[in-house]
Amino acid sequence: MSTIVGVECTDGALLAADRLLVQDDRVESTSRERLVVVDDEVAAVCHGPAGGVDEFVRRFDQEVRSYRTERGEMTVDPLATRASSIAADEGVEAIVAGPDEDRVARIRAIGHDGSVLEDSPAARGSGAPILLGALDVDDVDLDTAETAVREAFEAAADRDPKTGDDVDVWRLANE
Repeated sequence: MSTIVGVECTDGALLAADRLLVQDDRVESTSRERLVVVDDEVAAVCHGPAGGVDEFVRRFDQEVRSYRTERGEMTVDPLATRASSIAADEGVEAIVAGPDEDRVARIRAIGHDGSVLEDSPAARGSGAPILLGALDVDDVDLDTAETAVREAFEAAADRDPKTGDDVDVWRLANE
C-alpha cells in the first residue's frame, strides 16, 4: 500500500503522496506516481491496487477536462463527486483539491466505496494513522504545512514498511 494526505491551510491547500509501491510484501518500485495534476487549480492523490491507481489517474484527468469543456470552471464539490464515482469503480481511495465557490482552496477525502469527507487534514493508506499522529497543521500556512507533511512522511516511513519517504507535493494557493 502507500500513504496519501491532504491539508487545508490558512493560505491554500496541499496534497502529498509517497512513491513506494509494495505488492505481496515486496517493494516493486520506489518511483510510483500517485499524484495527478490536471492544471494549476485541480489535482488528486490516490492509493490502492496498481491497476486501479492507473485507471483512476486516467479517468480523473479525462472527467475534469470533459466537465470543463461542457460546463466551464470546476469547483471542489463537483470534482469530489466525479472522483468518488471513479474511486468506487476502481477500488482506490483518493484526496482531491480544488477551489470552492469563493475561490478558497479545499480538499475532499474519497473512500474506496465512494464516500466523501471534508476533514482536514485527511490521510489514507497504511501509514495514515502514523502520519496523522505526527501532523500538527492547525492554522498554518502552506510552507509550514509542507514542511510538517514531509517530516510526517519520514516518521511514517520509519514505522510503516509500506510507506516511503520520497514524497510528491502539490500546492494550491487561495486567490
